[in-house]
Formats: sequence, C-alpha cells, structure tokens
Amino acid sequence: MFIDYLSVYQDHKRELPYISETLNVTMCRKSGEPLRVFQPIQQFEGSYTTKINILVSDRRISMWGNPSRINRLDNLHGFQCLEDCIYVYNKILDYYALPHFTKNSRRLPLDSQERIIPDGAIITRIDLTTNKSVGENNEQTFIKALSTQPFRNQYPRLHQDNNTVDWVTRQKKLSSYIYPSIYNKHAELILHTSKFIKNNFDTESLEYKYFNKLLTFVKKTGVVRFETKLRSRLLTYLNQKLYGRIDMNILRETHNELLNIPNKLQVTSFDLHTIADQLVQNGILPTMRRANTTAFYAVRWSHGEIFDLSKSQVKIHRSYLRKIGIDISLPCDTSKFTFIKQTSEKIIELKDVELPDFYQLPNRNIFIPKTLN
Repeated sequence: MFIDYLSVYQDHKRELPYISETLNVTMCRKSGEPLRVFQPIQQFEGSYTTKINILVSDRRISMWGNPSRINRLDNLHGFQCLEDCIYVYNKILDYYALPHFTKNSRRLPLDSQERIIPDGAIITRIDLTTNKSVGENNEQTFIKALSTQPFRNQYPRLHQDNNTVDWVTRQKKLSSYIYPSIYNKHAELILHTSKFIKNNFDTESLEYKYFNKLLTFVKKTGVVRFETKLRSRLLTYLNQKLYGRIDMNILRETHNELLNIPNKLQVTSFDLHTIADQLVQNGILPTMRRANTTAFYAVRWSHGEIFDLSKSQVKIHRSYLRKIGIDISLPCDTSKFTFIKQTSEKIIELKDVELPDFYQLPNRNIFIPKTLN
C-alpha cells in the first residue's frame, strides 16, 4: 500500500507573505477601500509536468497533489510513509520561504465547545493505493466481474471501456466520505502519460526507453490498481485528520475492505445446485434445504425478477447471497459472472505485483529545490 494523493492545510499564528505575482482584490465600491486580498492558487511544477497546488490565504497554507510523482515519469509505485509526503511538501514550502507543515502536539487544548484546537497540519484527503496482478489480457474481465459487487452502501459503476469500476451512491453521485475505484493501470498509462512521452522525448532518450519498458512490464503483468480516496468527512469520523496523531493501521483497514472484494466472487454459474452448494460449503447455511430456498432467489433474479427490498424475507436471503458475491438489489448481468474461468479453463489469480529491477522507486531526497529569490 502506498499514498497516491495528499491534501493538507495548516493555520499559522502570523500573517503569511505573498507568493503570487498577481493578487485578486475585493474593494468597496463606495469608499474604494480594499476589503480582502486573495492570492490565486500557485502550481509548483516539477519535472515531467508534475504539479503540486499551493494556496496561501491569510494565515492558512493549503497544498494538494501527488508528492511521490515529483520529478518522476510515472506513479506506478509511490511513498508508503506519510512523513515522506510531508517532507516533500515542506521542501516546496522552503522554495517559497513559507513555514513548514508540523505535527500536532500530543495534548491539545479544547475550545468553548469542547473541540480540539489543532496546532499542526490537518489532512483533508489521502488516497491509498495497492497494485495487484491478474495476468496479461485479464484486466477487463476481472474488472467487469468486480462490477457485480457492492462496497459498503455504495453501488458499482462499470465504465464503458471496461477498464474502470468505481462505487457511487444510489443517486449515482460520489460519496463525501470515501471514493473507491479499481482500474486497468496499462490503459491509464496509455491515456494519460504515453502521449506526453512521445511528444517530449526522442525514441533514443533514456526517458522514452524507460517508460516503454515499464509499459511492457505493466501489460505483461496485468496490473490492476485498487485505489481508496479517503475524504475529509471520513477522516473526521475516524479521528484521523491530525498529522502526527494518525494511525495508518486504521486507514489501512478501510483500504483493505476494497482489497477484499475479489474474495466474495465465488459463483461461476447460476444453477440452483451450484449456488446452494456454495452456501453450505462456506458455512452460511446449515442444510441443503435452506440453501436451496435462498438459491432460488438468485435464480429468479438471474432471470430478471425485481424484488421488493423492503420485505424482511428478501433482506434475509439477500444477506446470505451477498456473502458469496451475489447482490439481488443490483441489476443482473450474468455475463459478468463468467470471469472465474476463461475459455481455456484457466483460473484468474490475483497476486501481488513484484516490481522489476529496473524500476526507479520514489526518493524524497531527489527533490531538493533551491529557495525562491
């Protein structure tokens, strides 16, 4: 697991200097006096078009972006430690002669409403990511199969190209707590990075050769990326917003929920016997008679029947079926359940990705900018 994106801010006790060449001023039309001065968002550009956003507003510094992408051609693997990400951000702050992001004290005072008053940096979003291997040309089949599975109270949404599945609310909106997605990394590199490499580097350059070597590795390995975007409301709920007091094990547990989705995919066909066997073999139901009753709901669902989810019996049988990867509250597409075996009867295995020897890992000490004059 590594960090693919980080959003953080901190309030300071003193006024902060202007870092922008232009300012936006709000003025009173009658008196002509300035009411407020705004600095536009600054974008610190590393090599290869990487950008980190910086906003200085009064006494607050906010930054967001992917710190492990600075001065790198790719983000196949990133920083695993939050401290490494903050270290890079602080180096960028040095460039602008701004104060650092700091850790919160162990003991913090309370305000009049008994809320903790932070004295350090606040994390407002952190993306946790894990790469898995499914084998060459198996990515779309695997992703399509995962689009049958709900995540928490969210519903799967398979993108038209079959290269991404994400989870949204019933109203097809993104959750303000967590946004999970799984996508084909090779397709993502082709879409977002390949064109930049071709347009900016000669075919004999080290950058061009390295990227294409990496692209070949990702394709042959069949890399799919599990990405969990933990948003501000969830971090607040988990009490994991204060830098210096964050327990990464708690955040990892949330990310592991996404990693465990493939474990629910246990059914390869929709006949009564197969589903009932799975229910009994997994200890979900004690007898074949009860399993057959539950399995019959799945068979009816596979034939297009729509159930009244408010009924207690439907809720009970749905809960049993969800434990083997069937959710009768979702529209049924039986073609998505054929991923376990291909035409050659080869099983798709989910494995950890072993990075090749040539891969250039992120190094926080590579990026040390000079102070802005």
